[in-house]
Amino acid sequence: MSLLPLQGLQSIRALRGKLGRQYRALVCDPHRGVTALMCQELSRSGTHVTALISGGDDHHNAQSFCMLHGAKGVLTGRPASVMNQLEDNTFDLVIDTQGGQVAYDAAQRILKDGGR
Repeated sequence: MSLLPLQGLQSIRALRGKLGRQYRALVCDPHRGVTALMCQELSRSGTHVTALISGGDDHHNAQSFCMLHGAKGVLTGRPASVMNQLEDNTFDLVIDTQGGQVAYDAAQRILKDGGR
């Protein structure tokens, strides 16, 4: 509980100016931590949120948490692999706290012009 204010501040600062009713966002691992708070805030603002989670033993629980946090859909797999299968210019916002050059390049391709 003591980390909630710190994570909440990070979430709000990162999303400042990026919320909108007609936006589409892809959020990686929104079932825990800061990205869960971001998913909630985006969803609350009217942004259509798609979650991206890895598979594994806790897949069902992770998917359930994503939906509870406001995601409208859940994709499963390694972020770069999943993003490379998506259409170009699909999302206004991609949030990936794990990073890596391959995932970054894939995210750039699926972002709309002016996306972040």
